[in-house]
Amino acid sequence: MDESDEAYHRIDAGGCWVPPNRAAWGPGETLRRLREMCGVSQSELAWRSGVDQADISRVEGGAGAGWRTLARLAEALECDVVFHLRPRRPLDVLVAAGRGSRRRGRSG
Repeated sequence: MDESDEAYHRIDAGGCWVPPNRAAWGPGETLRRLREMCGVSQSELAWRSGVDQADISRVEGGAGAGWRTLARLAEALECDVVFHLRPRRPLDVLVAAGRGSRRRGRSG
């Protein structure tokens, strides 16, 4: 790993690793960094998770992965898969813009 500063190894109050600027990382980059921090090779992760090593390589390289695959890989690294939505604009702007609008694609 080329990141040796303390921010790369920051741990939150719950004992969980907090990657710096994690919004810039996709699932594959996060997986690779966690795997390397744990000292686990792709081959070992494949054995632990039941996911083919070539698939792990593709995911780490930025290819998409399904939830089940991510869950199996996370479980093998003793991690959780967390998904969240984050507004791009302030919440009050979104609420004001959404007043009176209808859901698209549905007829009432």
